[in-house]
Amino acid sequence: MNSNKPLTMKELPLSERPYEKLETLGASQLTDAELLAIILKSGACGEKVTDLAKRLLAYAEQEQESGQPLSDLLRMSSDRLYRFRGLGRVKVIQLKALLEISARIAASQARERFCAANPESVAALYMQQMRFLSKEVVKAVFLNGRNEIITAQDISLGTVNFSIISARDIFLAALKQEAVSLIMLHNHPSGDPRPSRSDIIATKRLRECGTLLEIQLWDHIIIGNGKYFSMREEGYIT
Repeated sequence: MNSNKPLTMKELPLSERPYEKLETLGASQLTDAELLAIILKSGACGEKVTDLAKRLLAYAEQEQESGQPLSDLLRMSSDRLYRFRGLGRVKVIQLKALLEISARIAASQARERFCAANPESVAALYMQQMRFLSKEVVKAVFLNGRNEIITAQDISLGTVNFSIISARDIFLAALKQEAVSLIMLHNHPSGDPRPSRSDIIATKRLRECGTLLEIQLWDHIIIGNGKYFSMREEGYIT
């Protein structure tokens, strides 16, 4: 066998084939590495796909140091993935597609449970979409009189701090959508959703502007890595 040829799933010993294990025992019985091996399909340079998957998870854990290597892997940029020996264009695209699918499934399930007055349900709707972003994004969710989502709009993309986002831009967009109320969200790329002093000040300013315009600020939610902080839950919005 050519040692430089990637090993396919069929070339693995029967006991090490994730496909067969999934069919026999069910997906829940597979390790993260085995599930990842199914996505990757083949190894690299004589390396078994399961070994490639294990090495990739170890790389993600070392790079991010969060203790959640699978989540860390999915949040890594394409550039960083390309630097990993054994990943080419196709495998990086497969991983990015997996992230998008997981985010869409989570959002679809969360939308069924959405309740504007329930911060946990709001955070769940946008968690997968925002938790892995490497830069800070500010999003406004506009609601009608029945507290149903009219639309969600990105107000700021990139490294702009939430505290300097223009209240004027936010409420002009709310008026354009004929919104009765809104929910603000932004992410902390560090993964820690605790608010800064400027986040709290900005929330107070938006609440006051909303009162004047009769457009209620329901909440301002900060998204971290699997965690959130609700200004309403913590008493900053009453």
